[in-house]
Amino acid sequence: MRAVVVHEFGPIGQHKLEDFPDPVPKDDEVLIDVHAIGINFPDTLMLQGLYQTRPDCPFVPGRDAAGVVTAVGSNVTRFKPGDRVMAQVVFGAYGEKLVSPEYRVFPMPASLDFVSAAGMITTYNTAYVAVALRGNVGAGQTVLITGASGGVGLAMVE
Repeated sequence: MRAVVVHEFGPIGQHKLEDFPDPVPKDDEVLIDVHAIGINFPDTLMLQGLYQTRPDCPFVPGRDAAGVVTAVGSNVTRFKPGDRVMAQVVFGAYGEKLVSPEYRVFPMPASLDFVSAAGMITTYNTAYVAVALRGNVGAGQTVLITGASGGVGLAMVE
């Protein structure tokens, strides 16, 4: 498959698109034919080796992807080949194919396109964690959101 491959951490521009072995799903994993990817701040940190997780090189970076399931492991029960899905992984999304643990894969509504799905996972998850879990915001409370011009800020406003 074609993928962005990190051979060593460094400036974003040093990483290239190249051939990389196809991933193979394990018993609890889903194989996805990637149609769109999301690009977020944590991805830029990962490429440079500045993120909290540092996979062994070489690896395929990328957290968010949307596509179609092409195979499932023997223990997978929620998905089947042909399902439209989005996934958030620690790394691996910037390739033509992605293997994801089943618990990190989410069904896509028929009305949602691949690009929108791939672009919303990290931003909406980050907004939810900030408001609901960290901020413990409840009904009737008012929140000031600054910087609502980016993905996470816009998701918080929604």
